[in-house]
Amino acid sequence: MKRLMATLLLLLPIALCAALPAHSQGQWTEYSPAGLGYRVQFPGTPKQSQGTTQTSVGPLRVTVATLEAAGGISYLTSSAIYPGAALYDDPQYAITKARSGGLRNVRGKLRVEERLTVSGAPARRVIVDVPRRKQVYIGLFVLSGDRLYQAMIGVPAGQENAPEVNRFLGSLALTGGASVSR
Repeated sequence: MKRLMATLLLLLPIALCAALPAHSQGQWTEYSPAGLGYRVQFPGTPKQSQGTTQTSVGPLRVTVATLEAAGGISYLTSSAIYPGAALYDDPQYAITKARSGGLRNVRGKLRVEERLTVSGAPARRVIVDVPRRKQVYIGLFVLSGDRLYQAMIGVPAGQENAPEVNRFLGSLALTGGASVSR
């Protein structure tokens, strides 16, 4: 499981640094990818990509949406389907493993961590300092059934409480419309 979570979170810095065209902080729009069971608001239209990553517990299907905005702000959401045998009985433990793998992958330092729920599912909100990127990542990890959802926003240091952060993360909701396709 440790390797599985680390593999998924290895995608995070790659996606946050993707060379996408910059978008202005204009109209916020709802992004609700078909069959993935969540919705969130982006300040523009994100770029979606899908892939399968081979792991020690089998293939992991991941869908990622990213958007680079003005001011050095990066938005990312992801949804990953886990093989049933890879999940722990304790959802908070599974989220801890995901968070720990992400910290290692970005060489980040956990500043704040809060347990909460999103749409009734166990979740974790984190603030991570990433000195080598001169950014702070603020994110949510949400585990629902066999899916791990993530919403991350990377901002320049000192902008952790910017209105965009709360709007983006506060808009994440599970819709219950996730379809299983393995």
